Amino acid sequence: MSMITASEGIDVSDAQHPASIDWARVRAEGVTWAYIKILEGTTTLDKCYAEHVRRCRASSDILLTGYCYHHPSGTVRESALKYCELVDGLLFELPPVLDFETLCGARPQKGNPSPDAGCDAHAKASPQAAVDSCALWLETVTAELRRPLLYWGSGLAGLLRRGDADLSALAAYDQILADYTGPLDLIPEMPEPVAHQWSNGVEPPVLTAD
Repeated sequence: MSMITASEGIDVSDAQHPASIDWARVRAEGVTWAYIKILEGTTTLDKCYAEHVRRCRASSDILLTGYCYHHPSGTVRESALKYCELVDGLLFELPPVLDFETLCGARPQKGNPSPDAGCDAHAKASPQAAVDSCALWLETVTAELRRPLLYWGSGLAGLLRRGDADLSALAAYDQILADYTGPLDLIPEMPEPVAHQWSNGVEPPVLTAD
């Protein structure tokens, strides 16, 4: 395993049209890695992921991986297997990523700051069920591909802990820890994050690639 010292990374999805990203310029500005949205839940495919990958590789040496936006109350194993199917053959240099932001079975309403704001009651997982579903996704992808990274925020972790959720099943996974409101609140149960994300982008000290 080689160690990649990375100065900055970005994430992209269909919120950014592929033609709008000048990957050569992004690389020249110091970005060395990117994670690209592949899937949300089980059925919502990011329509731009293949073109993002193609354009990035055609014009830069940026290291890539793909992420799945997690729906805790959805069909989790099916989501993990669908993700593995979609990334098969893309030969990503960096580990898979699970984006764990909400207790909802779908993305919370736009503009809601809380991980459980805007959830319909029937669509919201309990804190422990959300952790268990996250662990199942990570375990499934580990078995099918390789050990993933967990991308989540200290705000969500705090919500889970206040709900008495046991986070120990997640502690085996390296994490990208996000906090857009202030200094990072590290999570005692988890290892030191391999990347920190603030509102101005990702600034990881060390990432690993096979």
